[in-house]
Amino acid sequence: MEQVLLFQVQHEEAAEIVNLLAAMKVKCREIPVHAYRQTIGELAKGKQPSPVERGVPDTGLHRGNGEAGDPQVREGTAAADYQGEAPNESLMLFCDVGEKHFNRILSQLRMRAVRIDYKAVLTPVNKEWNVLRLYAELAREKAEYERMR
Repeated sequence: MEQVLLFQVQHEEAAEIVNLLAAMKVKCREIPVHAYRQTIGELAKGKQPSPVERGVPDTGLHRGNGEAGDPQVREGTAAADYQGEAPNESLMLFCDVGEKHFNRILSQLRMRAVRIDYKAVLTPVNKEWNVLRLYAELAREKAEYERMR
């Protein structure tokens, strides 16, 4: 099933993306910060505990002492919510989106001037990573790209 996962996307941009994807019949989900320890693969499959299942109210952003790049954050620990600081950058993750839709989405985002810091595609490798590791890898790749310019 074609879907896009959104992380840290501002409300206005998220609404624009949701409308764009709905017209193409591509599912779109915004992932809350508390789910950032789950693997990308779990989130793509829709495995995200609801606030009721977790026994806590859903207040959106949960803040704690952890850092987004904290090496102590274990991957695949769905039972434990992430309580750390959310990354500042927005992320759009394409899951099983066909090439035709993928190109059209990117084109429409440019035309509509929707700003997303990172765009990524679900792969066999990154599906085992948690959201924080994906952010760290994207930041590393961006720094390497900037260094080589």
